[in-house]
Formats: sequence, C-alpha cells, structure tokens
Amino acid sequence: MANPKIKFKRSSVLNKRPDLSSLDAGELALNTNDGRIFIRRDTGGASGIDTGIKIVNPWSENNSQTGIACTFDVSVSGAVTATSFFGDGSNLSGIGGSSLQSNDTSISIASTDGSIVFKSSNVVVATLSSTTAYWNVPLNLNDNKIVNLADPSSLSDAANKNYVNNKVDGVFPTGDYGSLTDSQSDSFNQAISELISFDCSTQPSNSLTTTDLGALT
Repeated sequence: MANPKIKFKRSSVLNKRPDLSSLDAGELALNTNDGRIFIRRDTGGASGIDTGIKIVNPWSENNSQTGIACTFDVSVSGAVTATSFFGDGSNLSGIGGSSLQSNDTSISIASTDGSIVFKSSNVVVATLSSTTAYWNVPLNLNDNKIVNLADPSSLSDAANKNYVNNKVDGVFPTGDYGSLTDSQSDSFNQAISELISFDCSTQPSNSLTTTDLGALT
C-alpha cells in the first residue's frame, strides 16, 4: 500500500483521557478536540512514583498560536528566565527568597521577613515591609505632593502644613517694633525697654537693654 497512514488511539470528546487499561507501554493516545497527547508511565512499582496515564503536553495554545497557558501548578527548582512577566501576582504564594532580575536591577523577596527589596546597579534602593518603607536614596517626587501626612511625633518626623500653621499662628510677636515706645509690651506680654531702630549695615546709636521674651512653644 502506497503512503500508508498510521493513526493512534484517539477521541474527539473534550477533556476525555484514556484509562490505564486502554494503553500499553510505548503506545500513544490523542484527544483531537483539545490537542492532548497521552502516554502510559510504568515505573515498575518504584516507591513514590505512580504508574498511570500522563499528559505529554498539559498546556493550552491560543488560537493565534503565539502563546500557551497553564491552568495547573508548576514546580520549578531552577531559575526562570523570560523577557517579560504579566499579571498582578495576586495568586502567587510560597515565593520566599525569589527575585526578578534584569542585568544589575532586581526585585527580590527576602526569605526571612517577606520584605521586598529593590536594587539598581546592585545597590539597594528601597526595602518595603508590612510596616515600613525604607529609602536609601534621595526621593524625587517630580513636583508632586505628599498627601495625608500625619502630625509629627518625634524630632525627625516631617510636618504637614496644618501642623505648622497651628504652631505658628499667634505665637510670634506682631506689630511694628519701630513704633513701640519704652515700657510697651509685645504679643508675649513682655515689656520692651529702650528699643531702637537700626539695620544690619550700621551700629546702634546707643546700648540696648535686653528683655527675655519667654520660650516659644
């Protein structure tokens, strides 16, 4: 017979797969509907390894034949290299110590506390934990605002505009000090004695009597 055709065991029913009794070792079976290929894996009773029907190509190819998709768990013991990754990562789990890296730039997840570490040129730029964001380089907001900033509680905290305004309003002395006369009081209710006018380029015409205006709070 010229040009004989060899056909494997097959089914056109979606998601149908052969059972163990329908395939011998070395045989192939096809599902022509979903494009799956099946073989029989016979381990000869090896401990911890099952004997059964296995899918050779468990992924799905899109209609344009430009990509594949997996709807099952994938276990990788080595490095995964790709030109790009897509998705929000909301279902990622068990990835302690993992990283995404391109040349000297990387995003890694610390295995000790789960914090995210950003590196550029092999230098740690920022570290994000569940409670704190640490920045190791100057932060340029590109003319944008920091919003919803809480009131400061320690000396190194940044202060929001409302906090500063509340501290400044009504605290500093007001009025034209040049028009005050001897023994008048400033807004701290402190007496002013022998206040005279002078600028930074000349010396006072006579001595000044200092007065303690009190501590700013």
